[in-house]
Amino acid sequence: MKKFCIIVVVILVSLFSLFVLSSCSTDDEVQLDNGFTVEKYDIKVNVNENNVYNIKETITVYFNEYRHGIYRDIPTLFYIQHPDGENIPTRAIVTNVAVEGDEYSDSQEDAVYRIQIGDEDATVKGKKEYTISYLYNFGEDRLENADELYFNLIGNYWGTSISNVTFSITMPKNFAYDDEALQFNWGKKNSVKNDTATISYTVSNNVISGFLDGYLDAGEGLSVRLVLPDGYYVNASDNVNIPIYNATYIISPVFIAITALLWFIFGKDKKIIKVVNFYPPEKMNSLQLAFSYNGRVSSKDVTSLLLILANKGYLEIIDEANGMSNFTIRKLKEYEEKGHKDEKLFFNGLFKENRDIVTEQDLKDEFYTTEHKIEQLYNGTLRNKIIDKKSEIIRVLPILFVIAIFTMAIFVPLSAFLGSTVFVMAIFFAIGLIIVFILPSVQGLINRIAIGLAVFAFLALIFGLLYGRYFIAYQGLAISCIIGLITILSLCFFVIIMPKRTKYGTDIAGQIAGFKDFLETAQKDKIEMLINENPKYFYDIIPYAYVLGVSDKWISKFETINMTSPSWYQSNSIFTIHCMNHFMTSTISTFNSTAISVPVSSSGGGGCSGGGGCSGGGG
Repeated sequence: MKKFCIIVVVILVSLFSLFVLSSCSTDDEVQLDNGFTVEKYDIKVNVNENNVYNIKETITVYFNEYRHGIYRDIPTLFYIQHPDGENIPTRAIVTNVAVEGDEYSDSQEDAVYRIQIGDEDATVKGKKEYTISYLYNFGEDRLENADELYFNLIGNYWGTSISNVTFSITMPKNFAYDDEALQFNWGKKNSVKNDTATISYTVSNNVISGFLDGYLDAGEGLSVRLVLPDGYYVNASDNVNIPIYNATYIISPVFIAITALLWFIFGKDKKIIKVVNFYPPEKMNSLQLAFSYNGRVSSKDVTSLLLILANKGYLEIIDEANGMSNFTIRKLKEYEEKGHKDEKLFFNGLFKENRDIVTEQDLKDEFYTTEHKIEQLYNGTLRNKIIDKKSEIIRVLPILFVIAIFTMAIFVPLSAFLGSTVFVMAIFFAIGLIIVFILPSVQGLINRIAIGLAVFAFLALIFGLLYGRYFIAYQGLAISCIIGLITILSLCFFVIIMPKRTKYGTDIAGQIAGFKDFLETAQKDKIEMLINENPKYFYDIIPYAYVLGVSDKWISKFETINMTSPSWYQSNSIFTIHCMNHFMTSTISTFNSTAISVPVSSSGGGGCSGGGGCSGGGG
């Protein structure tokens, strides 16, 4: 039940991240806002030789109602469509933001740099002028055989009309142009020109200045394109190349090699030599056997103590619906043994508050606390007895490697591109939950690998849906994330297999492995001999076969052997070996899922306060 709940949480977190990021997409339709209009918009752009723009915007807004201020959204990752139809991905970096005379805050939000201007404790109505300045670094020009100036003077994210647009663009040096080399486009996104405005401009030396004769409606923008000779820009930065993730190409294989070497020296188990046994190791109950064999205990293993206690005469089970999830457990005597603290905890958890009879409903939403207490027993001294403590300490290092690779190959690059660190972290926190809680509790290495790969595939799908457009635009980012994820998976595999058995742990595993082989391969004559020696042999062994996952095979060997019902099991139907099998697969399973389940708690409340504002800008 616990594993199922964690898987559900992982899926919900991933889908929530997908929903939130999708809803925050800058490609969404602009919403009309009648609470304000832009009466005047003046843009001054000084272009440097390294393709960095010094921008100053003076925006005059008229608020029709009280608002706190405005948002200025500046895109940092987008496609530029060229006349030949090619879409060229472009990443820009915003720095040196300043707002004259007004309070503001700025943040990177999924490929958009947002400047929020205004005082949260004050509102404004009527005319208000805002002056914003910032550096806009386009980086290396991505055209072949040419350079270009491409800039959205007015982005198409404003939710209102804009009038009186004026602009001035100062280039770093002279340039030649004609009507094809210098073009202006205005209107809706992906459109060319609208019918409500025209552009008038002049070019003097290296300065382009002009104005928009008319107005822009909500969602309309104004852009300029100027084709320049190849090499016009000098010493432009590589905005795509983030040095820290380049290091992962070298560090990733080094981390994997170091971890593999550490596993070989400190974590590789010695070969287990099977010793044939007809009984489990002496004085070892089914839960201790499961822990000694698997290095962990599950809810199913804990439940097997019910049969151990029944065989010892402490309780009886009344199957009131013939194995159909309706049972009663009756206490026959108090638990008196010493040396089996897990059995005592289990017994006291069943019959707490001095009750003598327990039903399925009595256990619901309460027995999980007993299970947790029993599991804690096996995380201390008992674990140190079978698992080498040095190997436990050593596996901290690959965990640190995982954190380092995640930071270098995934977190920092995605944060630089997107800024949506909260949602990126939510997805990888889910991966952490999978690794830390689910995989170690799964029986069998092959099963853990299969589940890990399935979860990895699911999260990779979600990851691709969230950030696919950026990976397509920037293959270096995609390669970095893929290498990072593969490295993390490899390191986590070693984290799982790193714990090494002590000499005692290896010896006892050999005894249990031999005992398990006998349960799977025992012949009828040998079983009959053991039953003649001990008439209760079948029932004494059942809880051990249950935790070793061979109960079906073990029960099937008794189909042709006459068996009587155990004294601790009462049923309304005639007892057969199939009845016992049904009991094992239904009643005990129901006990496990009901008793170990954690109650669902309700939560709620909360709210948020918000203020007015309007959004706009962009490319």
